[in-house]
Amino acid sequence: MIIKVKIFPGVKKEEVWEKSEGVFEIKVREKAEHGRANKRLKELISKHFKISEKQVKIISGLKRRNKTVSIMI
Repeated sequence: MIIKVKIFPGVKKEEVWEKSEGVFEIKVREKAEHGRANKRLKELISKHFKISEKQVKIISGLKRRNKTVSIMI
């Protein structure tokens, strides 16, 4: 499954919000430094879908807010 994600790093309250089918907005506490926000993004997505973090892969947008994420279910 492929989903589109818009990430908001450095916020106080973390949340995962499904805007529409396959489109998510995710807020993470981690700042966008040294891949920390991307790592936390993968953790939150795996928790949301109840899968292993190894099943989540960012396929585009590693250094941008808008990302394409592959989820292997």
